[in-house]
Amino acid sequence: MISVATPDDLPEICELLRAMHAENGVGQVNDEKALGVITQRINDGGCMICRQHGRLVGSVAIYKDTWWYSDEKVFFDQWFFVHPEFRAFGHATRLLAALKQACRNTGVPLVLHVGTPIDALSKLKFFKKHLTPFGGSFVFYPDAGAKAA
Repeated sequence: MISVATPDDLPEICELLRAMHAENGVGQVNDEKALGVITQRINDGGCMICRQHGRLVGSVAIYKDTWWYSDEKVFFDQWFFVHPEFRAFGHATRLLAALKQACRNTGVPLVLHVGTPIDALSKLKFFKKHLTPFGGSFVFYPDAGAKAA
């Protein structure tokens, strides 16, 4: 079931996004900053959640901004994550369908990114199946011990 997140969902969203960070392993979490961004996305109505048997298993958050070179409004994703244990159940497809409907309702384009070195090819394949490809992101880690993308 997909729904718009409410403040009551905050603890579960934080727990889910800790799993996302554990999977991505990129950067140190600033708890205060993360909590502020999650709260902002919930309060502005830009956070959707997905539940299976009452458990929060996926979430996506978007925010409206402009391209750096234009005044055109665009929805960008803050995060798009389904817990690894629940990826074969269609949750990501339902979250994406809800995002696409929100874009149709507002007439604002959507830009999603893949910012994970873990399972990036699967996420790219999923987005390519449902969206128009548009660029890419590449990372260089100056610390030789850091994870490579």
